Amino acid sequence: MITNVATGVTRNVTTDSAGFYTAPNLLPGTYEIRTMATVLSTAVQKGINAQFRMEVFNILNDANFATPSLANSQIFDSTGGLIPTAGFLTAPTTTMARQMQFALKVTW
Repeated sequence: MITNVATGVTRNVTTDSAGFYTAPNLLPGTYEIRTMATVLSTAVQKGINAQFRMEVFNILNDANFATPSLANSQIFDSTGGLIPTAGFLTAPTTTMARQMQFALKVTW
């Protein structure tokens, strides 16, 4: 039996022939696990905590541009004419793309 300590909701699961069991779709929280062997002895493990975590970096894929180079910071050429590329931001400061990572942590 797997019991959510906060809500009191209990789920019964059965092991396979190797003694393994699964309990999919558990919500994050603290659980109490109660096991019963075929010899009808009972063991209780309290304080099991399951946490799922998802982190997203640069989700909007914002570009962080570097300041214009000195060669590109001049507004007028030597004859006084306007330089059409003056002040253009052409190089990003980072190459970081969107990144996502997932983690599941179970403590007891």
